[in-house]
Amino acid sequence: MKKKQAEPELAVEVKRREWEMELEGEPVLHCVLTWPELKGTWKGISAINRYYSRVTQTWQTRWEREVYLGACLDLADRRAQGRPFRPWQVQLTTQITRQEGDILSLTQDGTEQGGYDRPVTVRRGDTWSLAQGVPKTLGSFFPKERRWKKRVLEQVAEQITHRLAGGESLLDPDCLQRLRSAFDPAHFCLTGEGAQVFFPMYVLGPSAEGIPTFDIVLGAE
Repeated sequence: MKKKQAEPELAVEVKRREWEMELEGEPVLHCVLTWPELKGTWKGISAINRYYSRVTQTWQTRWEREVYLGACLDLADRRAQGRPFRPWQVQLTTQITRQEGDILSLTQDGTEQGGYDRPVTVRRGDTWSLAQGVPKTLGSFFPKERRWKKRVLEQVAEQITHRLAGGESLLDPDCLQRLRSAFDPAHFCLTGEGAQVFFPMYVLGPSAEGIPTFDIVLGAE
């Protein structure tokens, strides 16, 4: 009798780095950076770790160049006008949304707040095949449906209609008309119940709405 091969192992740790940048001894920019670090025996782990190493370096470079320069200019301008200065804040938050078998799914929210301005957040979602070290598409979770995008949009539209009718949402009244053009299949993550799709800030509503997120029932395997 052939012995069943053990499933590869996986451990995911969310690493964190926090630092502050100054100008002439005064704090101007506070940075918090988090990223996933994978350990185990899945073949794709090395490729995924290299990917997030590049992602974190991209964010750090942006913060320590363009964002830091903007904070310094803001400080100088406020000093000249005798106005108070508030240090800028930037953060990359990592959340593991599903870890099961060959699948790892997570989101990363990059939030930047310039002094007294409203914070702006950009979210990306990644769903990985650990065996191959490559991303999986939302469509791959609807293997028996050719028109899976239509099904996803119908579920989103139903939730939007419910939220608007219940007065629990700040979504724009006409956002249903913009839904199809605003939908990006890459903006998703898996959860324990299925999937979530999300839309960038300002696309379906004002900044107070944040990042509109909707639960999706996946197709049959």
